[in-house]
Amino acid sequence: MKHYLGLDGLRGVAAVAVVLFHRRWLGPGGHFFDQAHLAVNFFFILSGFVIDHAYAERLKQGGISLGRFVTSRIVRLYPLIILGTALGFTYWAGESLRTGHPTMGTLFLATLLSALCLPAPSSLMGEMFAIDRPLWSLFYEIVANLIFVLILFRLPSKAVAMLAAIGVAASLILALRFNVLNVGYKNGDIGWGMLNVLPSFVMGMALNRMRGMWNFSMPFWLSSVLLAATFLPHSLGAWQGVYGLVMVTTFYPALILSSLDFEEGARSAAAARFSAFISYPLYALHYPLLFWVSKVADKFDLPGKVELLAGLLISVAVAWIAGKYYDEPVREFLSKALRKRPKLNPTVSEAS
Repeated sequence: MKHYLGLDGLRGVAAVAVVLFHRRWLGPGGHFFDQAHLAVNFFFILSGFVIDHAYAERLKQGGISLGRFVTSRIVRLYPLIILGTALGFTYWAGESLRTGHPTMGTLFLATLLSALCLPAPSSLMGEMFAIDRPLWSLFYEIVANLIFVLILFRLPSKAVAMLAAIGVAASLILALRFNVLNVGYKNGDIGWGMLNVLPSFVMGMALNRMRGMWNFSMPFWLSSVLLAATFLPHSLGAWQGVYGLVMVTTFYPALILSSLDFEEGARSAAAARFSAFISYPLYALHYPLLFWVSKVADKFDLPGKVELLAGLLISVAVAWIAGKYYDEPVREFLSKALRKRPKLNPTVSEAS
């Protein structure tokens, strides 16, 4: 199976944009990376591409069972979900001790649901994932992965292409109704969230099935600049929904297909590998860290641009440390432990 380093590197570029988006009001003129909410759709297109590329044929041929697929995704996703939840808990526990809100009982229940990557009712802390907000998209990632392993991988390429076309229509509905594709993170929006992320995931699957038909390629630095540029606009007004629709259904698919052939020098490869390495820990861990940075910035009355830069640098540093000394070792330990499980009945085990 070919490893697409260029695509992994772009995931890191998108993760950095999300960090900036979550403090965008600190940027020049009170706007910075205002459209970086589209990074979530970009992530889902990439996810659909990579998951289909890595698992579809293996699942069809019996090379991996449903149980092992689910286990592999749990090992990949949950260590950082739990760490992000722990970081969020430390912040909110301090708030609880300082102000009495949220109560410790409420906080513990919300934390448990967050660690499981399950949405909390609004009666707890007002949001589905108040402990670590970016986990909302990982919840949909898990749902999309389950739908993939139960249904989608079995579909022929023509059916996947038809679903992708239907997904474009679904994205159009969101663009017309909300004038934005950034839906799914609020309580009561799970249905709209599914309509937001699943079409992007299926689009990624369709791109994987048609990757051999695309011959144009571009260097990693150029694809990174182009991707980052799509997150910058802020004065879109009534055209914001249309802009998001064009990006998700046209530009991002073309950018992904144009980034498959990575034939560059050592520096570009090193940059892409670093970007890829920090991408998931950066996304999963940055939100609670930004709260802490804001606390310090408020205490010392730091300028907004200093807070923005400090938040980004600290988030990247923590992401690298967490990836190197927590996520990789934990995933390696879990993978080895699961491989060493005794098989009472090989036939049943392989089918589980």
